[in-house]
Amino acid sequence: MAQPHLIPQEEILLRKHYEFYRSLETGSRKPMTEEQVHFVAVCRGQSKAETEHEKTYAKYMRLRVVQRREQYEKREARTGIPEYEEGYPRPDWFTDDDWKKMRRQDFVDMNQRRREL
Repeated sequence: MAQPHLIPQEEILLRKHYEFYRSLETGSRKPMTEEQVHFVAVCRGQSKAETEHEKTYAKYMRLRVVQRREQYEKREARTGIPEYEEGYPRPDWFTDDDWKKMRRQDFVDMNQRRREL
């Protein structure tokens, strides 16, 4: 499936009014007109986009979510190490019983250090 994108007219509109749109979305600017109140409602998902401004910014917000999700998944793919559990390596040459003994000993050591403080 092709990645949706902004068409040139939408990009121009967004570049021209982005700061204004963003300030309404975040609440740093209070809506002064009925159109701005409706724009905020669209940003919150409470109304359907009707104007070109609302449609463009709603599309931009969807693209922003998709991009953030993709960045998160890429970051997780780089940092996720499936052979690690709770921060400790669990190599194949440990049996499950050996692993449990090691974890139990770690817990005992941690409690002893806590008591010494």
